[in-house]
Amino acid sequence: MKLAALTFLLLGATMAACDTEDLTPKKVPVEVRQTLLNIFPNASNIEWERQGQNYEAEFYLTAVDHAALLHASGNLLMYKHQVTNQSLPEAVKTTIARKYPNYSVSQAERLVIGTETLYQVEVSKNDQSEWLVLSITGEERPHLAYWD
Repeated sequence: MKLAALTFLLLGATMAACDTEDLTPKKVPVEVRQTLLNIFPNASNIEWERQGQNYEAEFYLTAVDHAALLHASGNLLMYKHQVTNQSLPEAVKTTIARKYPNYSVSQAERLVIGTETLYQVEVSKNDQSEWLVLSITGEERPHLAYWD
């Protein structure tokens, strides 16, 4: 788990420091494209970006927005997809209600890094927004960058 956290932290720093470049599928290494399609065989409307040595794919799967980050070698680093506010784990909802009273959830995503499942949540109140990364048990993970 510490390795996954460190990996995500480094990836966040790398992604923030690098410009992104939109790519046609032909400019994405075949290993990267094949890994994505092996893991998400029904992915549709795939759009690619290069971020340093990594490739981000944004796509639809069963009418839900997804994104996956893959290394140039073809290794899947992490992926995420939108979830409804109602489907958030009770522990996540409890943490938000306790630490962010009067905020409402604007967006929620399930994030998977290796074997760890996390939730990214944007909460808003008036003109204020907070971007949170929480474990399945509702623990905030401030050291992990929010993957936008």
